[in-house]
Amino acid sequence: MLAVEPGLTSARPGQTPAGDKDHFGHPFEGRLTERDIRLPKPTRDSEPEWPGAPLSGPSRQVVEPVDETFTGHLGLGRRPHQAA
Repeated sequence: MLAVEPGLTSARPGQTPAGDKDHFGHPFEGRLTERDIRLPKPTRDSEPEWPGAPLSGPSRQVVEPVDETFTGHLGLGRRPHQAA
């Protein structure tokens, strides 16, 4: 998405997006860092704590249920043969 729409980040530097817990890893985080985007996440043992770390727990507790709710309402979690 960021490669297709570079204006999403260039027009708004220093963004902190909410992301799915499955988005992680040094290559992924490196691409975000190149665009001055900070991803809130738990700090690894080998990393210094990032400035927003104390806030990542509460925000994830809010974002994940909202995501699950919309996924359910939109039927995105169901397989085609499952009844509503």
